[in-house]
Amino acid sequence: MGCLLLTAGASANAAVCRVSSTGSEAGDGSTWAAATLRQTALARPGCDEIWVRQGPYKPTAGADRTIAFAINRPLKLYGDFAGTETTLDQRSADSRLKVLSGDIGTPVVSADNSHHVVVIGGLGNAAGTAAGIYQPADTVMDGLSIVHGREDAASHASGAGLHCNGAGKGQVCSPTIANVTFRGNGARDNGGALYSHGAAGGVSSPSITQSTFIGNAVDGYGGAIASFGHTGSSSPSIAQSKYIGNASGGYGGAVASYGNAGTSSPRITQATFSGYSSGAYGGAIASLSNCSAGVSRLVISQSTLIGKASEGYGGALSSLHFAGDAGQVEVVFSVIWGNISVHSQPLDTLYNGKAIVQASILQGGCAAGPDCVGVINADPSPGSTMAECGNGNQALVLLPRTQAALP
Repeated sequence: MGCLLLTAGASANAAVCRVSSTGSEAGDGSTWAAATLRQTALARPGCDEIWVRQGPYKPTAGADRTIAFAINRPLKLYGDFAGTETTLDQRSADSRLKVLSGDIGTPVVSADNSHHVVVIGGLGNAAGTAAGIYQPADTVMDGLSIVHGREDAASHASGAGLHCNGAGKGQVCSPTIANVTFRGNGARDNGGALYSHGAAGGVSSPSITQSTFIGNAVDGYGGAIASFGHTGSSSPSIAQSKYIGNASGGYGGAVASYGNAGTSSPRITQATFSGYSSGAYGGAIASLSNCSAGVSRLVISQSTLIGKASEGYGGALSSLHFAGDAGQVEVVFSVIWGNISVHSQPLDTLYNGKAIVQASILQGGCAAGPDCVGVINADPSPGSTMAECGNGNQALVLLPRTQAALP
């Protein structure tokens, strides 16, 4: 795959390179007045941090869909700069102002967009030239929008927005992703916006906070996020994030967790899900295990899933256990309401899948399948008895916290 390399030096003190669309190739990036061009900064080994001025950026000015922003060594990438700041905390809080876009061809036509907008750790199922250890402390993406990736190729058809590759023994793809908006990305197989892939003994556990996933889609697993443990481990931590209008043709309109002879254990806290849909299992979330020793244990807490639908099973969530050691989803101190499915249940367990619901509001209460403790079946929407105080958070306030410890 052709790539623009985001490289970083190994100096003790981070070197900051400033980038502007009006910069100069001769600029050294030491000040905004001396801002360099994007291509120059990305190839400069002395840049430990890249500060990017507000504006749209594309992986290539040409038509080669295989070119992506490729992070092949630990690097901190920060957006939202107006071009006057001297410290990180002076940046704007609006990630929409700094856009990494895969819309390299005809505007609004997705068929000629970049396959991946950003790739960390390369592509493939074994550690290769981009192999490495990308940890939360040294690999950061903060204050960005990642938009309009379109992965429809016959191979590597996953993670159109961000492909996080933890494939290969010793490979770790666990960056910090903060204040990032993923919008309008679409993939054929897994993770329309983000693919967390732990395979062949590798690990992928990105830390995602205060991010938004809007209008991403996939044909297979995880309209917004797919966490895959394929003979490896994937354990993304996702907090204080929003999922709006994401869709899957198969499993998990917003999030899919899949342990396939490996382990997938996403942990989602303080999230809101709305406008989601799936064609088969889990309007918002699907957790499934397969093959010998396959484990999928997804935990969601302090979150709200207020519907759309699944055309198959689980208007909000589905838990499936085809084979392996465990297919499970656990819901704690959350609200699941206004979800529909062809089979009527907001939460379905199939093929011996397991679901645990504690101290939560679940429309219709607990049907056969989930294990429930402290579940309330009462409308939490404004104007209802549960929300009669007029407080949008009233449903969470009234949940029986003492009946279950948060995971």
